[in-house]
Amino acid sequence: MTANAIVEQQGAPWGLGRISNRQKGSTTYRYDDSAGNGACVYVLDTGIETTHPVSAAANSCRFMWSEN
Repeated sequence: MTANAIVEQQGAPWGLGRISNRQKGSTTYRYDDSAGNGACVYVLDTGIETTHPVSAAANSCRFMWSEN
């Protein structure tokens, strides 16, 4: 058995605050300090829809990066 700490991130994006709290509007995100430790993650990307309004202006680019 190992002891893990709960970490609080203040000012987190609304989505993280929402999944970590029962109250709407909270910007505090709480998570286990070992979250993700030892996890393998694979991403399968099927491409980009160049006609979508978000990417239509950048459809001449080869790569489009955004914050996640």
